Order: sequence, then structure tokens, then C-alpha cells
Amino acid sequence: MKKMLLIPALTLTAAFVNTAAIAEPGADTISPAFKLIDADHDGMISKSEAEVSQTLAPVFDQADVNRDGMLDTAEFARIEFQEKHQPEQ
Repeated sequence: MKKMLLIPALTLTAAFVNTAAIAEPGADTISPAFKLIDADHDGMISKSEAEVSQTLAPVFDQADVNRDGMLDTAEFARIEFQEKHQPEQ
């Protein structure tokens, strides 16, 4: 009986992990755009570094979810993902 309960639990866990990966695309990888904008290569994009991008600069404050004045790779990935998946107008 215990074996029967374990298999569905593992299946649900695997499904949850896969869904989480889809929901947070690019969080574990650094995009080429991030690398270009991160001029000092410290793994963060400052507001002044973001000024080189006409796309990123206007949405910097919105993208800075934790309000630390910097974008980490996860914050950048979210905004990059949203930009790529917006319906065309």
C-alpha cells in the first residue's frame, strides 16, 4: 500500500517542478542581453547600466521587484520573458 501512495506523490512532485520551470523561464541562465547590459560584469544591472537600453530603461523600476536599485538575473529574465511574449499590436 505504501508503494502505491509513493508513485502518485513523485508524479505530482515532478509535475510541480516542471511547471515551476516553465513559470520562471531563464531564471537559472544568463541571457546574452543581460551580459551586454551588465557593463561592470558584477552579475547585476544598475539603473545607470540600464540606460543603454531603450527597452529596459523605461521599465527598470517595474522590473526591480525587490526595490534594491539593481536587476538580478531573475528580475531581468521576467521582464525579458514578458517582452518576448507580448501580443503584437
